[in-house]
Amino acid sequence: MLIIAWVIALMTAGWFAIMARQAGRNWTLWGFSGGAVGLVVSTIVFGLAQAGFIPMSDAQQTRFHIGAVVVALALTGILGWVLTMHLHRQHQVLFNAMMGRPASTPPPPADPKRPAQPALQAKQPGS
Repeated sequence: MLIIAWVIALMTAGWFAIMARQAGRNWTLWGFSGGAVGLVVSTIVFGLAQAGFIPMSDAQQTRFHIGAVVVALALTGILGWVLTMHLHRQHQVLFNAMMGRPASTPPPPADPKRPAQPALQAKQPGS
């Protein structure tokens, strides 16, 4: 399981570095950070999974290890996607879809002919 954590860390480091390079950012720093994220997340998942399981047979232990690897990969992928949102900008497409706007058009500008809304004023006592 320890080797798998390092493999996940290397894959995450490469993923972060490629994303940063495409976005014109410092790919070395992003790659190092991605490796750290992958190693930390996978180690925590493997440690918690190992603490909660007592193997009864080799078949159960193999099934358990495969499940732990799948969970570690999923959590690393989700957390990596969240941490690199401003690099890939896919969250803007999701936000536009939720708001009912086409993905390729920016939000509509304010109408210059329409007067600005007056600010709410506190009601004066006695008026």
